[in-house]
Amino acid sequence: MESRTFTSPSTSVSLSHPRVKKLCKNKDEGSKDEAMDETVWSNLPAAMFVKIMQFLPPASLLQQRTLSKWVYQATSSVSFNHLYRKQRNRVNKPWLLLVQTYIQETFKIIKAYDFCLEKWHRIPMVNLRIEFDVVASAGGLLLCESKPSHKLYMCNPLTRTWRELPPTQKQRWKTVVGVVHVQEDPNDVGRDAFKVVVAGGKFRESGFSGEVYDSRTDSWKMIEPIFVNSGIDWEFIQYKGSLYSLIYGGVIFCNLECGIWSKVQAAKPEGSMKLVECNGRLFMVGVFTILRIKIWMLDDSAKNWEEIATMPRDTFKDFIKLNGFNPYFSCSSTYYTGKGRYICLVGVSSTLVLKFDIDLKTWTWLPKHSLKGMFLNPRLELDH
Repeated sequence: MESRTFTSPSTSVSLSHPRVKKLCKNKDEGSKDEAMDETVWSNLPAAMFVKIMQFLPPASLLQQRTLSKWVYQATSSVSFNHLYRKQRNRVNKPWLLLVQTYIQETFKIIKAYDFCLEKWHRIPMVNLRIEFDVVASAGGLLLCESKPSHKLYMCNPLTRTWRELPPTQKQRWKTVVGVVHVQEDPNDVGRDAFKVVVAGGKFRESGFSGEVYDSRTDSWKMIEPIFVNSGIDWEFIQYKGSLYSLIYGGVIFCNLECGIWSKVQAAKPEGSMKLVECNGRLFMVGVFTILRIKIWMLDDSAKNWEEIATMPRDTFKDFIKLNGFNPYFSCSSTYYTGKGRYICLVGVSSTLVLKFDIDLKTWTWLPKHSLKGMFLNPRLELDH
């Protein structure tokens, strides 16, 4: 069959290329229609080929970009990213990221579970040439913290681009760090921004000072200090534009617009808890006594935590057994709108992830892993 090529001044891509031909196949084996005739694809205009690329999931688009320099440039342009973003906003589903946490490594590997394709992707993390941890994610970006200097970096793991944030105004002995994605216009990637909150204090200080970084001004601003009588969870959760964290006996949050800390006026359930945010709602997941894991949802109007699910006893026994009879776990959650809203429990000693579907109230296992988990919205059009 004669090969049709798209030409540019210096490069071309053939529609008979194996990866392009793979797009032509009918994925629905039960359909009565035959696979589309390859001669049709051979005469496909270049503009139509690029249009088709807009409907590919991020992992597939990344693969297609390796076809040629022309395809890479065509699918990396500002206009393409604008249209791709609009399309992905309708169907986008986050990936569950599992990140290596070995202390002495400066190069990390990410495994990402794609809920659309139901498969794992292996993503080489950008090499910052320093020891660092991935501490948070928001809007397709990862927030990384170096050791022991506590410098902060924003990174897009798909495009492997990163930048260092300016130093904070005040040094702290131990910090809790969180990031919020600010999306002023869902259709304009150029107006996307993020805010980073750092809170902490020096050794034996009674209160924590805090600062907020705004990517739009590329600067830090001091906020109201926070005074807590006991330990903070050292983890922030984004909810309704604010950052929430557990303390002994309750939940506190920071309003990023005014820089003020407040306490959630709802009695915290008893037990060892973790906060998660999912689809505009705040949840608490915890070990209730030593025999059950339960999930509560915050009812803002009633100012209480409403129990919505209890892990089945047999599932709990399997979870504890696979976790080396250790009841402790970490939590990640999705925050997109649409089907498949999940809360994932990652055992600290386990190689499996337990997924809870909020809509279906079902518990299922994901394939094995050995890494730390968080969620990320895959974004090819964002650099940092």
